Amino acid sequence: MGNIILDALRPAPAPTLYDGAHTDPPKDHDRRRGLVDLRGTIEPDDRPILTIDQARQEIRDRMSEYLAMPDPAHILLIAAPPGSGKTTEAVRQAEAAARAGQRVLFAGARHNMWDDLMAASTLSERAKANYWYHWLPITSGDAETGAGQTCRYARQLGAWVERGHQSLDFCSNPRICGFTYMNQSCVYRRQKEQKQPILFIQHDHITLQHPLWERAGILFGDESPLNAFLHPRTVAPRDIVPSDLTDYTIDARPNTDLIELLQLLRAACDRPTPLDARTKAPTPAWEGPELLDLLGGAERVLEICTEHATIDAGSKALAPVIYAPDQAESVPCWYLGDLLPILEAEAIEALAGRPYIRRARVGREGLTLLLRRAHQPLPPHVIWMDATANVELYKTLFGRSIELVAPRVQMAGAVKQVYARLNNKDRLVGGGDGRIDRAAERRLVDAQVRQIVRAGGYRAPAVVSFKAIANDFGHAAAHFGGLRGTNRLRDCDALIVVGTPQASLTTLRDQAAMLLRERIIPFDLTWSDRTIPYRGHAYGYDVSGFWHDSVLQALLMETREAELVQAAHRVRPLFRPVDVWLLTNVPLRDLPPDELLSLVDLFQSPKGVDPYGWPAVLDLLDAAGDDGLSAQQLQDALKLPDRTAERWFAALCAYPGIVVRRRTGGRGPSRRVCVKGFSDELPPRGYK
Repeated sequence: MGNIILDALRPAPAPTLYDGAHTDPPKDHDRRRGLVDLRGTIEPDDRPILTIDQARQEIRDRMSEYLAMPDPAHILLIAAPPGSGKTTEAVRQAEAAARAGQRVLFAGARHNMWDDLMAASTLSERAKANYWYHWLPITSGDAETGAGQTCRYARQLGAWVERGHQSLDFCSNPRICGFTYMNQSCVYRRQKEQKQPILFIQHDHITLQHPLWERAGILFGDESPLNAFLHPRTVAPRDIVPSDLTDYTIDARPNTDLIELLQLLRAACDRPTPLDARTKAPTPAWEGPELLDLLGGAERVLEICTEHATIDAGSKALAPVIYAPDQAESVPCWYLGDLLPILEAEAIEALAGRPYIRRARVGREGLTLLLRRAHQPLPPHVIWMDATANVELYKTLFGRSIELVAPRVQMAGAVKQVYARLNNKDRLVGGGDGRIDRAAERRLVDAQVRQIVRAGGYRAPAVVSFKAIANDFGHAAAHFGGLRGTNRLRDCDALIVVGTPQASLTTLRDQAAMLLRERIIPFDLTWSDRTIPYRGHAYGYDVSGFWHDSVLQALLMETREAELVQAAHRVRPLFRPVDVWLLTNVPLRDLPPDELLSLVDLFQSPKGVDPYGWPAVLDLLDAAGDDGLSAQQLQDALKLPDRTAERWFAALCAYPGIVVRRRTGGRGPSRRVCVKGFSDELPPRGYK
């Protein structure tokens, strides 16, 4: 504990916080460190608070009304909290539609969601087998999971498709499988003969070809499908220049200039990248005007792209001739249909002197193109379930208007938020840059976790944090980015969410570039603060974000606020009386704190004492028993400076439930000591 004390001796904030349920504001402390006083400026949330049963009934009614429409032009988006029964009701509606003779697709983000769907169904096991079918992926089998083989050349087929060629050209090759085997023996392709009316598929099938897609009248979806649309494609350096462009392209024009362009792209992989204008450090890759200059200038690039305008995003390569499955991994890589339209658009903007979104870059890993996959034609009815859905994001993904169902549901559990620290990844994880002692930062967070567990008396707590440290706290754990949909923590008696996840700014910029594929005007990358209120309290916090660009901000919140809300619901606080602790200062509209605490509140420390050190003081007091604890003993045990020890001892003397006595030490002068009074006089060793 001594290290924690020396690491963080900091002044304590005032101990009283105004709660929105109170009619009068606090008299002494209008503002606490880090908080922004918002009294009189907060807009109330007028949505009624529903019981879990009322929320489930609303979800049922809205789904039924939507499916009764003959041909709605919009998507029904259910943004109810995890555990509110969205999936259960969707299963019920899917089975009712199947009984009425409709084909239904149910899209999930992971194959193990199948078990959740089967658990939600009330059909008999025999009826489930007649109604539902789990569409199997292309796989050579997995001994660990027991998944059977659906394709004898799954690895080679994957390489063939990854290199830009059509799967049918590989499978129909008589030297590989041939049409007879495809139609009579191929396990994967014979799935289209399944008669079950409800198919459980994956998000990727929304944008990739599925043989039964066009027969469906209803599409149900669960969890965010964003990754199915985003397609950052990297072409390795060795594949940038094909061996024979004449046979490779569908373009009959001479290809000398095009080959020259590709050779320059290949050479750029090995060239030192330009320096950042602000930091003077090497940039990760060649992109933008610098890349165009490297390729001969914007005018020359535009000339080549115009000359080969017949090669566009819809162009397909002539299928390379192969005589054995393993040759699929070395065939030429077709990517010109993606590359040339991007270079053409960027060259036009560069020649006009306008800034533009950069979707092509070259570095040591090769050529990266920021692409977006288009969704297949949507069925008449689409119902999507996403607890943390962003309406504008779904409009952009599917190109339809959205009808939102977002009931505000009363939770059985309680949310307690310690606002004192952001606890972002940079402070807790990774190598040091000389300015942040990450080991010390982690010790401070660990002290908070131990205080929460001790004061709450929790027997089976769980922690959600960054992957690198989630298991370091000694409790059941999950990590950001890998927790959505998991039920592993649902029996824990408390959940502590440590930290604030966030994708890198580069990742968010690239995602926006892929998502808005037709946009060329750059995004507003201004990083600024905005005061966001804690719902139910008269305070807010300044939160950083892309507040001047709605697309970037929506993507940011998908990895930050949405991930925190999803983490909190892993213990199902909607219908379980379980405590959820948030060790982050980011306010969450969909997860308002019942208690908003400072470190003083958490550790119940007096003013003038480092909160992290106070549990050690109380431990010493417990150990001293009836003999009492003196200032010198306190100083020696915790290795405190003289004045700090005096201040802490004075605070202990004034602490509720403490009795101050005089103790003689033989011939020496008497000393003041602190002794615990009756046990019920002391305040709790933790939060209120």
